[in-house]
Amino acid sequence: MELRKKTIKDLMHSGAGLFIIKIVVHGIYAEMRCSMDEGFVFQWHLLIYPLAALAYFELLRRLDRYWSRRTPLTDEEILGYYAKSNAISEYEVFKQAAPNWSVNPAEVEADFRVYLQEGVLPHYVRDFIRKLKKEDR
Repeated sequence: MELRKKTIKDLMHSGAGLFIIKIVVHGIYAEMRCSMDEGFVFQWHLLIYPLAALAYFELLRRLDRYWSRRTPLTDEEILGYYAKSNAISEYEVFKQAAPNWSVNPAEVEADFRVYLQEGVLPHYVRDFIRKLKKEDR
């Protein structure tokens, strides 16, 4: 005798006439009852839980957009964005900023190492970034 799992179709055609489908979505237990006589029995929580989840994610998305507009970008973020948008490295941005303040290449390299180790931007790079901000406005 071969044992096999009963499918929903098998349950519907069996003599029981009643079957239950259990659905677990993110820890929410929902149940649909179907009967040969009654048909589908609608239960409100099957509609409310997914709609509540969608509303929750939409609220999170809107809050994230709201807070991202309110917080200005830091100089380091602007430096990274400028470098990425122009397809150059951050070191190249340091080299572009240096001639405006007459900084020699050895100092640029030393300042870039300090930036990588400690995250401190030198004055000439901050000035270059401020000028970029003014150009964008």
